[in-house]
Amino acid sequence: MSLPSCDALEAYLHSHIPVSKAMGVMAQSVSPTEVVLAAPLDPNINHKSTVFGGSLGVVATLACWSLVYVNLMELTQSSDIVITHGDISYLRPVNDVFEVSCVCDDPSQWERFFTILKRKGRARITLDATVGEPKDPCVIFSGTFAAIAHR
Repeated sequence: MSLPSCDALEAYLHSHIPVSKAMGVMAQSVSPTEVVLAAPLDPNINHKSTVFGGSLGVVATLACWSLVYVNLMELTQSSDIVITHGDISYLRPVNDVFEVSCVCDDPSQWERFFTILKRKGRARITLDATVGEPKDPCVIFSGTFAAIAHR
């Protein structure tokens, strides 16, 4: 599998999901098990001079979406990726540049996802993302994403 570089993922997001460019989203790290995105405070600021909750939700969604995208690159058949459900908990305000990390290092979860996708043409996976340190996060996001193979 040929992974996109951080620059390539960032360019793809900015081109295909324009809100990511307006928000200043930057790809910090890309691997089959983790995607880390970051965004600056200024274009995402709210009336309390902290990061707007909607911006935190968008970047968390993008981090998880990107991890699915990166993992689907190994397939020869292209697929659409959509979010089908999301939950977010705002634990503490964020008042500076923020990073969102989505990690899924359980090979069995990806194997199941790919097996179902190949067999049925669609599959779902639930991924989690955090803003801040994983042991002391500011925001926790959990989203279910569906991949739908092109026929």
